[in-house]
Amino acid sequence: GPGAAQAVTELKKIGKVFVTGVALPSGMKPYIENGASKSFVLWDPGKLGYLTVWAGAQLAAGKPFQAENDVPGLGKIAYDASKKMLLLGPPTTFTKANIDQYKF
Repeated sequence: GPGAAQAVTELKKIGKVFVTGVALPSGMKPYIENGASKSFVLWDPGKLGYLTVWAGAQLAAGKPFQAENDVPGLGKIAYDASKKMLLLGPPTTFTKANIDQYKF
């Protein structure tokens, strides 16, 4: 994200090319502020790590995932059996309106 946004900035393509993706707020804040990116996303790595360990423990114990799983500390977590995917939920979307709420 930051590399692409820097390229858009250096090539003077702000307003013509927009960058988005998964990135850290500290790396993207200047590009949100200058308009090279209108938004980007990030999952909470602590929650994602917790879910991964929980899922591994479930599999090791031979416990199948349910359509909806009550995961301690995370709440209800959906499981898409067709994709074999646990769904943590939507990521946080950072924009000019909220990026200053996050410490760097």
